[in-house]
Amino acid sequence: FPKGSYSDVEARVDKYAQSIINMSEIENNKMRFKSAIQSPNYHTDRDVGASGVGMAFILMAKQYPDNSIWTESAEQTAAWLLSVAKQDSNGYMHWTDFSNNDEDSAQAFTSFDDGTIGIGDFFWHLYELTGKNEYRDVYISTLNWTIGAATTDPADPNTLYWRYDIN
Repeated sequence: FPKGSYSDVEARVDKYAQSIINMSEIENNKMRFKSAIQSPNYHTDRDVGASGVGMAFILMAKQYPDNSIWTESAEQTAAWLLSVAKQDSNGYMHWTDFSNNDEDSAQAFTSFDDGTIGIGDFFWHLYELTGKNEYRDVYISTLNWTIGAATTDPADPNTLYWRYDIN
């Protein structure tokens, strides 16, 4: 744990969180992040992508409810995610692994860390933070897409399983 007073620790946390905002790219009130790990792509997922960064903003918003920058940043991140979301034939939302200016990944995942269900969880937490029904509706759509991506186990038709990579 860092040495120093509680206010010193808070100041460092704020500085580190602010640096995340400084690394973003904002266009038309939409915030995205280039992955440092899987560069040069703009990932959507929880472990190296926008929804993971958005969760950090939500945590900061809960810790510092009087500082609106964190909720605003989470919503700007959600706006970018919504702008690159895909819909299946039923209208349910999902995301590809990354979405660059002129190229989207061919892969869509079902896992929590890389896939739509984890991105949907970000939208659920954003709904809880803001009370905005549009975020709840995105969450429900991601659940429907994920359930729809399930396959019946040939050995037991009552059991569902999910492939990691849908495409």
